[in-house]
Amino acid sequence: MKTHFLIILLLTFFLNSCTKEEEDASSINDRHFIDKKKKKKNILKFSEILSKVTYNRKDVRVFLKNEALKQFDKDYNVLYYLVRNSVINGDRFRDVLVSFSSEKDIAEIEKNVPLINILVPSIPFFNISANNLDTNDAEIPVVVSKENTTDLYLNGKLEVTLEKGEVPDFHVFVVKENDRVDVNSIHFNSLTAKNNSMSLKNTVEFLSPNFNGLKKDNVNTNKTNVNKNELSKIVFDSFSFFNQNTSYNDVAANKAYQRDYVYYGITNKDSKGILNQNVTDYIDYLEINPNLYFKLALNSGDKGNPSITYETVTQTKRQLSTEELIDRMWTKGAYEFKFEIFSENSSNSSSIIIPVKPSDIWNFNITHTRQNGTVFRSSKNTYKINPANFTSKVFRLNDMVAFNKWDISKESLHRFINVSEVNLSSSITEEVNYTVSKVAEGKFEGSVKLGVGSKTSAELGGSGSYKEETTQEKKFLRTFNVGDDVLATSIKVYFYNPIINNINNNGECDLFYYSTGAVKFSIIPKIQ
Repeated sequence: MKTHFLIILLLTFFLNSCTKEEEDASSINDRHFIDKKKKKKNILKFSEILSKVTYNRKDVRVFLKNEALKQFDKDYNVLYYLVRNSVINGDRFRDVLVSFSSEKDIAEIEKNVPLINILVPSIPFFNISANNLDTNDAEIPVVVSKENTTDLYLNGKLEVTLEKGEVPDFHVFVVKENDRVDVNSIHFNSLTAKNNSMSLKNTVEFLSPNFNGLKKDNVNTNKTNVNKNELSKIVFDSFSFFNQNTSYNDVAANKAYQRDYVYYGITNKDSKGILNQNVTDYIDYLEINPNLYFKLALNSGDKGNPSITYETVTQTKRQLSTEELIDRMWTKGAYEFKFEIFSENSSNSSSIIIPVKPSDIWNFNITHTRQNGTVFRSSKNTYKINPANFTSKVFRLNDMVAFNKWDISKESLHRFINVSEVNLSSSITEEVNYTVSKVAEGKFEGSVKLGVGSKTSAELGGSGSYKEETTQEKKFLRTFNVGDDVLATSIKVYFYNPIINNINNNGECDLFYYSTGAVKFSIIPKIQ
């Protein structure tokens, strides 16, 4: 196990939320009033048990990763109550825990910590997330927060103790109480003891409807706009200051200046502000043109891409489910979409690969006909799939693709993105050149930004006379596979493109988007 750590004073680590949850315990009704000492003792006990399980069983590590990626509460949480009856290689998850402890221990934990939860944390600074957790690694510690320390357990033993504020720069499993589910909807009793996860999900209630990630349209939807409650408040509020729809960037209320408010707290030409270090831009969603199927399907066997094997499937007597149709019509696997990001603060591009199933990005629009049965033959169902009839879906990326910090006092106003589908082939490195722009002289005094926009002028603020942005050439190195399918190149992302184009009466926010015809996406800042 790694033993090196990085202390980041400006980050409030995810473990601190445990303290808040304990403070909120007074809001729990009498049925769930639990002594704090017992609660802490049982959280610690669960952490020790879980660390034995995850150390010794890879299938449990795989299970926890997959459950976290479902984001049932719109975070990478795994609520024990929901998954305790899930079967892992023939064993219920609860029975696996009992096998490494005792029935008494697990029953005591269920009684005293009904919201016991396992988080697979995302730490963008270190490029750590549930998506890239390596389940082959047995030495993934289980973390529990105490009053003054953070303890890391491995195979049932305390391996390392950290001071509050120290952040591990590797993957961990965090044991804590869930702070998004209503404890009054949790019932450990004989009636729920055998219920599967799907049945239990129908009974769980959330403290806010915005935490409900069980609805499918919260992950994949055909809408590119988002509700205001899904945005950071500071992002939503930026529209109230900068909402003018004009092509003239010298208008101080232009919606192009929304990031000035989000990043610097600036509201007008006379405002001043310093960089908010907690803001990070993310790609919100991905939309892929269905016509790209034909490109991705060429030599799919050699490239390892999923493809259609049977365009027509039949079944007698009964109808087939969507899952059965996909299983019969498609080869196994997922596309691997690579986002390559060029930022001036590095001479090398950074890359993030996202596995995406065809059903995540396209509606297949499968046709179905039925031949009725007779005395002499059974009924027959015929299903046909035609890629020419595919329509696109919007695939929410759920914070998987993050940018580096964007400090425009030191780096350019432009970033560039390439999107490709990664294939199995040899890799090469090449040099590419981009023209980038920087803010005009006079827009910063040290680290303090003066006024809105990138120019200095009477309308936009800044010190000195009127000055424009400056431009320069920047060289980058990029590494890619020879056989990659290129979907989009050199998409120019500009700091002064809007975040929100418009907000309707229902609070739905129409996001500014980038589109090449093949690929479409929006970029929104979030507070970490």
